[in-house]
Amino acid sequence: MRIITMPIIHPLILVKKLLVSSFFSLMILLVFLLDLYYSNSEEVVGMKYQTILIDADDTILDFHTNEQESLRKTFHAYGLEYNDEVYAVYHRHNIALWKAFEEGKISKEEILQRRFRNTFDELNYHHVPSTFEEDFQEQLAQGGYMLPHAYDVIVELSKRADVYIVTNGVASTQSSRLDKSGLMPYLKGVFISEEIGYQKPHREYFMYIKEKIGYTDESTIIIGDSLSSDIQGGINANIDTCWYDPYYKENTKPCTYVIHDIRELLEILK
Repeated sequence: MRIITMPIIHPLILVKKLLVSSFFSLMILLVFLLDLYYSNSEEVVGMKYQTILIDADDTILDFHTNEQESLRKTFHAYGLEYNDEVYAVYHRHNIALWKAFEEGKISKEEILQRRFRNTFDELNYHHVPSTFEEDFQEQLAQGGYMLPHAYDVIVELSKRADVYIVTNGVASTQSSRLDKSGLMPYLKGVFISEEIGYQKPHREYFMYIKEKIGYTDESTIIIGDSLSSDIQGGINANIDTCWYDPYYKENTKPCTYVIHDIRELLEILK
């Protein structure tokens, strides 16, 4: 009968092997835990803003181009001269009326009734049919022009958070322009003041949205080009604000962030 003998391992060697094995096991566990920690940290940072409220005109939609084209076509359709001077007069009256609307002094209907009437009175354009505003709105609704890089930014942001449009524009016009822009598949919703009964910057406008979608103040931000409407609205609603200021204007409101290129949002909203 053959007897097989096992080699005798010195106790110190055995201890050494056990220590080496334990060391590598601990290193593997440590690497795993560190990877898990940093993955969770990045996820938490990325979730700081779960709700993004973003203005439409002159923030992502190129309203100036749309407006100029629509004015030119409508004035010419009525046989009226249209040039830079005419635009300047219209723009002055239009801006003043929209400001009064933001302040709650007039209704949106009054804007639409008065802006061309005031313009025509100053320019001495007489007997212009009352259908001018309606025809202008129809022209305006055809334009889905977007500002440079805005489309790509919205598409990317939609992967990170819920994106909503917040606008004071005319409901039928804004809905049509947003449809034509191709953005709707990337938006969770659109809130138009005309359909709500309150407008930016009024706190009630934001409280309506909050009730509808259930956002939390700490995880919500508003982005827009208007200090008086978007930024003041964010302040009134107690949410973070990002002023889009491509022309380096004077800042008269406290903002959480200020950007000059819409692509900067991708760095802020990681």
